[in-house]
Amino acid sequence: MSQELGVPVNQVAKAGPGLAFVVYPQAMTMLPLSPFWSFLFFFMLLTLGLDSQFAFMETIVTAVTDEFPYYLRPKKASFSAVICIALFLMGLILTTEGGMYWLVLLDDYSAGFGLMVVVITTCLVVTRVYVPREGWRVQQASRPAMDWGPSLEENRTGMYVASLAGSQSPKPLMVHMRKYGGITSYENTAIEVDREIEEEEEESMM
Repeated sequence: MSQELGVPVNQVAKAGPGLAFVVYPQAMTMLPLSPFWSFLFFFMLLTLGLDSQFAFMETIVTAVTDEFPYYLRPKKASFSAVICIALFLMGLILTTEGGMYWLVLLDDYSAGFGLMVVVITTCLVVTRVYVPREGWRVQQASRPAMDWGPSLEENRTGMYVASLAGSQSPKPLMVHMRKYGGITSYENTAIEVDREIEEEEEESMM
């Protein structure tokens, strides 16, 4: 395309929505069997969009359902359908004549630096505020039960999972590594380590 248009490459391919919907489709028309490659390209875009939408929808539905479990959990399918329809109606603005401007605004202010700030803030809140006060309760709820699949005493993978499940925060993990120098034997140590960590946590909570 650069040779055909007689311009530098950096002027042909610029970042943004035009790269996927203008430059790449035009490049597909210059390839042999262009309809085949065009179909594969747009099918890839469709699957990428669906994959991102699954994660986005699951985040919204799970968060709201956990907030109102008594009302929404029995009707999770209907609630998911309502959310899908609402988001579809909200997205119709992107199909108008000014839709490209809305797309650029959303891309610049919700998928760039702003998103990074939200992620960093969430990590700091969880690790510095939530975990010191409530992390031990999460640990207690995530203790591996002895009836998980095969016997943990006979399953190396199960013992490995059991030892990792007891290391939800840095402190128990450091206690584990300091006492045993690493995870080398799973048959007899993981559950003992888990119990010792639990005892130390109970003592620290008193």
